[in-house]
Amino acid sequence: MQDKDIELAAAVHYSFLPARYHNDQIEIDVKIRPYDVIGGDYCGIFPLDDNRVVLTMCDAVGHGVASALFASRINTFVLSNAHKVINPSCLVESLNQFLYRHLSVTGMYATFYTVFIDLSGMTFRFAGAAHPPALHYVGGRNEVDSLESQASLLGFDASLPVKGAAGAHRLRSGDKMLIYTDGLIEARDQRGRQFGLPALREFVLQHHALDSEAFNIRLMDELESFSQNHFRDDVLLMTLTVK
Repeated sequence: MQDKDIELAAAVHYSFLPARYHNDQIEIDVKIRPYDVIGGDYCGIFPLDDNRVVLTMCDAVGHGVASALFASRINTFVLSNAHKVINPSCLVESLNQFLYRHLSVTGMYATFYTVFIDLSGMTFRFAGAAHPPALHYVGGRNEVDSLESQASLLGFDASLPVKGAAGAHRLRSGDKMLIYTDGLIEARDQRGRQFGLPALREFVLQHHALDSEAFNIRLMDELESFSQNHFRDDVLLMTLTVK
């Protein structure tokens, strides 16, 4: 594929990424820094009705057009099926079955993370498949909770039982949630040290008062400074702030 075709494919691919979302209760911002012209990091924001919003993020193996197509196929599956399932664990399981049934011949796989938000009760549930833990800043405690994935990579096995996190989690004014791909915490400085999860947790604690867009911009700046702008992977951020 010629360079111009790849650039056009990237423009189309990234045009489907959400940029911002807001309503009276929450506001969400998305930022991406691709490692190459086009890659396999992708996310979605799906309002199901006035009270339900589904957030998703995936990271398909590798870089290039094939990874982007794989990630886009995940996104279109979620778009078509999120309203049919009752909880995030069911979405992860049904997505895995689809990928295994239709795309296992490609040898590709992906990590995946989803959050189901109920705005009527200001609660959320989540599930993940080998994806880095989302971070939830809980304003009432001034602490950051790690929300760990419960399953392995998507696309390897037809059976992927997902033990969902017990119960619903509360969202209160001032809370913040960060969902991201592993290119963030695996970025390295010139001495080979990773940015890492502890530094990311500390960043969330220090900058939780920023709105979502300012938070993402500050975090990208911090990462570029840390790595001297020498990235080895795509970096995708989705930050939710409760108003």
